[in-house]
Amino acid sequence: MVYVELGRFPLYITRKLRILKCWLKERQFNNCILQSRYDYMVEGNDSWAVNIKQELQSLGLGQMWDELILDVKSAYKIIEERIYKNIQEKTIYVGKAIKLD
Repeated sequence: MVYVELGRFPLYITRKLRILKCWLKERQFNNCILQSRYDYMVEGNDSWAVNIKQELQSLGLGQMWDELILDVKSAYKIIEERIYKNIQEKTIYVGKAIKLD
């Protein structure tokens, strides 16, 4: 995949990063109303919250769901690096599969 080598990624990667960044920011609210809304979503198995949890688990970062995140920037960097690493690994795998044929 030439696009990955040139620093181009599919749009769904950008979407995932934005969604996860929004989730990280939501966890930082000090407002009791926003916090209760977030707790309600998590307890009610809201599809958005469930998808976030599944995405974190697929990245191997399931522990972030339960932990208290103090530094949003460093947590976002970890998520971003893991997503890019997964994309590169998939690209290498696809490249090898194509070469084998």
